[in-house]
Amino acid sequence: MVRVAIVGCGGMGSVHFEVYKKLPDVEIVALVDIRREKAEEKAKESAIHVYTDIDEMLTNEKVDIVDICTPSYLHKELAIKAMKMGCHVLCEKPMALSSQDALEMKKVSETKQVYYMTAHVIRFWPEYRYLERILKEGTLGKVYHAHFSRIGLKPAWSWNNWMQDEKMSGRVLFDLHVHDADFIFKLFGTPKSITPLRVDEGENICYWHNLYQYNDFFVTAEASWYDCLYPFQMAFRVVFEGGIVEYKQGKLYVYEKGKEGKEIMIVAELLEKLGLFAKGGYENEIRYFIQCVKNNTPPAVITTDESIQCLEILESIKARFN
Repeated sequence: MVRVAIVGCGGMGSVHFEVYKKLPDVEIVALVDIRREKAEEKAKESAIHVYTDIDEMLTNEKVDIVDICTPSYLHKELAIKAMKMGCHVLCEKPMALSSQDALEMKKVSETKQVYYMTAHVIRFWPEYRYLERILKEGTLGKVYHAHFSRIGLKPAWSWNNWMQDEKMSGRVLFDLHVHDADFIFKLFGTPKSITPLRVDEGENICYWHNLYQYNDFFVTAEASWYDCLYPFQMAFRVVFEGGIVEYKQGKLYVYEKGKEGKEIMIVAELLEKLGLFAKGGYENEIRYFIQCVKNNTPPAVITTDESIQCLEILESIKARFN
């Protein structure tokens, strides 16, 4: 039985909580949130212990995994505290708000010989994993161009509006675009050059459009928070020599050259081929990390070095606008 403590019981903490609840080989032993009522709401009618302080929880509980779902500026401090107590850590993205902080986190995980993994959930999303498989197998030939998009309503719902605070979240670049940036670098490696464009009018709009140039193709990616009731959308379109793979409005399509386009259904057989457990990315990443801990195997789907590299590239983009 793997014993888990979740730190942060807001939006993402709630998502992780629901995943752990349905896993047969997991026991949620503690919930931590400075808003005690948030943790108590989830712990009711169960034996889960509630805390408002991570130090008290780590002192009182025997925990295998600490799952950190707090505002980004707290990731480093909380992850290091947990790892120093011998706990493995799954931490929401971004790993930290600077590559220097992330390097310190890596050092502690190595010194204490515990596993750390950033929850870059897109690497576990079936449609994105399918695209990765197409690229690896070379089914559609070389890439001409790729576009990734992640846009929606500004996160006015966040606790104390922390997501709109540059020092707490890194805003769109580090909180939203980090998803696609991480996946782009996973698929294609480090770009030869980057051309970033930005429109930033505070809470009215924050929009980034980045051009990543590679040897013989380029990738564009947009990310934005809008001050209007615009529904959240995530999408990609990759143009290959032999066709197009597109994900939009929750559906995956393949358009092979000279053939009618077809929708790819995410069924059990395909999930098995993709090395995934379920249709949900959050369940896949959590089950994968638990498997790593149980098998005493370092996480390979997303490594600490990859998380740090992503932060370094985002820092270089941000620096152009300072």
